[in-house]
Amino acid sequence: MRNFLFLMVMASLFSCSSGSSSQTNYSSEHSYETFVPKQKYTEQTARILGRLYYLANPYEVARDPMQITNYVRANASLLGSNSEVIKCAQELGALMINQGIQNFNADGDREQMYNIGQSAGVDPLVTQRAADEMYNGSADLFFMGQELVWLARVIPSAAAGNWDLFNNTGSDSRKQFYQLWPLFQSMTYGDEYTKQIMEQAFKQMQPIVEYQILLLASMIQT
Repeated sequence: MRNFLFLMVMASLFSCSSGSSSQTNYSSEHSYETFVPKQKYTEQTARILGRLYYLANPYEVARDPMQITNYVRANASLLGSNSEVIKCAQELGALMINQGIQNFNADGDREQMYNIGQSAGVDPLVTQRAADEMYNGSADLFFMGQELVWLARVIPSAAAGNWDLFNNTGSDSRKQFYQLWPLFQSMTYGDEYTKQIMEQAFKQMQPIVEYQILLLASMIQT
């Protein structure tokens, strides 16, 4: 996702191909019916992971670290090492890394994403934008996968009250962000007008980023 480039320092948010598209079964009445695969993770799990992913991005952490802290505390019981949220982060992250150089399937995967978005009550325009951004390329998918795998490693201890791993580890892009943050802050936040523009831009990105995680996690099948 190009507008999210600075958040991940050179890492945009794209999608991975699920490796399977919608299938049809021929019924006894000789009509085609769409086969809906069973999702491995619940919508609640996917939504929690999406929110967690956004709040943990380096920009939000640097701007207001209490957002991620409060969210993890409020959902601590759902973020243990064997929880569905953490398992989903591990699996989705690994999938993104493994398929990081592949292209998002324009037909099957997009159609599946639209169907999932509709069933989850996601605004069709938001779903379309998320799918479009994901299809723009997949080279940076690797970085998104890295972030998810990293979150799966550090969030359980944070949920238990120990934030050392979260605060002192991270991907290369995350570390580079924190190195560049003071310079970025001095350049961008020099006046109130620029500050408002930046904050509004990131605010608009929030639902897109969260819905990307929601839709992608929902595409993982049993």
